[in-house]
Amino acid sequence: MATALAAVALSMLTGGTSSAAVPAGQVPHRAEATAVYAVSGHWVAPVKGYLGGQWLLFHRGDTVTLRGKGYFVLRWEIEYWRGTGTVSMPTFTDRQGTFMHVASAGHRMDAPVPGGEAGQTWMGKPSTGYETLPAGTPMIWVNEYYYLDGTITVTCQEAENGKNGRYNLGVAPKSWQQVESDVHPAGSGIPGVVLDADAASPPSASSSEGGTSSGATPSTPVATDAAGNAPETPTAKAAAPGASLASTGASSVTPVLAVAGATLVVLGGGLLRLRRRRTAPSRTPRG
Repeated sequence: MATALAAVALSMLTGGTSSAAVPAGQVPHRAEATAVYAVSGHWVAPVKGYLGGQWLLFHRGDTVTLRGKGYFVLRWEIEYWRGTGTVSMPTFTDRQGTFMHVASAGHRMDAPVPGGEAGQTWMGKPSTGYETLPAGTPMIWVNEYYYLDGTITVTCQEAENGKNGRYNLGVAPKSWQQVESDVHPAGSGIPGVVLDADAASPPSASSSEGGTSSGATPSTPVATDAAGNAPETPTAKAAAPGASLASTGASSVTPVLAVAGATLVVLGGGLLRLRRRRTAPSRTPRG
């Protein structure tokens, strides 16, 4: 029962961190026995108008432990309009089995925002400033894809001290076909990057635990209890509605279906009875 004591954050979350990156060519198709599902954690339930995903990590300490044999995505939203700083990257811990970063797609987060003001990217704009990544971290993409054959815990590590960049993560299971279609979109879509260059060879320990790069991890990782719950920091944002295995009625052997129709949705728009995150002037594209 190997447990990752150190956070695996930098290279697993960033496109182009591996020398095996393949800009063109099909994403290798690894075995998919079951859809990735949640076994524990504390997250925000998906609601129309929220960032797309099934398990939404919106606050420092929000966490989800995933299990299965298949693919999943981390969909990024950088909250530069709430204050800028250096992003304290999410962490991957408690790894058992194979876990690897396989592709990046959608668009780079430093790409220009269509219809935005001059100089605006998904990381910020001149009138608000820009969030930045830790030194040496290649730019993230809006959709970062991973392959799992085992168990992994994902934890949001954003800090609320005014010096760290805020962000949201939408975590959701994906099929290989969905990953491949996003990396190689039809028409004029932006091609992604393939990081899993050789599915025929088992991933090395380094690629399973974070690729070829090492990088800074938060100086104060969030401690979680046995159920995966973690406290907010004293200066944390007001809590958004949360969900857990207890509230969604899922078991440790049944995939979590938080709400019906909780597939990827567009950020923004609509009145919500639940307190929602502040949204950016430009909306996250569908994905």
